[in-house]
Amino acid sequence: MKRITLHVLHFTGSRSVNCFLKHAVTRRQHDVDLCGLEVSEQVRFHGTSLTPLFRGETARWPERVIVTDSQRVEHPIKWKQSATMTQRWRLINGVELYDILAAPEQRHDIATAHPDVVAELRKHYEAWWELVSPRFDEECPIVLGTENEKIAVLTSHDWHGEAHAPICDRGTDSAGVGM
Repeated sequence: MKRITLHVLHFTGSRSVNCFLKHAVTRRQHDVDLCGLEVSEQVRFHGTSLTPLFRGETARWPERVIVTDSQRVEHPIKWKQSATMTQRWRLINGVELYDILAAPEQRHDIATAHPDVVAELRKHYEAWWELVSPRFDEECPIVLGTENEKIAVLTSHDWHGEAHAPICDRGTDSAGVGM
């Protein structure tokens, strides 16, 4: 099996967003395409393969709406620490709207001036939430010690369950005092 490592970092204004690879399903689609793998008909991808982009094909790309969520909690909360984005618009936490092309520094919320854009981006977020939220309680086992991954890096985000959460995620300081 051929191994492909891909890192994409996209900078917008004063903030950086790992935009394409936040959507792992899109990444898997182009991994499958690039490696020429066969996939069961039961597998459904929810993204667009980036393979034509890597092959230098200049097909016209449709406008996409990307949702990012950076809560890093056991049970995500709808709309918390989220961004719903297009090339032009960024909706933060479902309420603040910014025109990235006109003001990339995102200093002035313009949601009240563009309620139609807010409604459209909220619709995309709702569809994304319906797609991902049913899987929040699924366990995702981490396999350690394989030939393919000789070195494993685990972070506090890999610990699940209140009893196993790092102290910083329990609302106490290192001495066990509430913060």
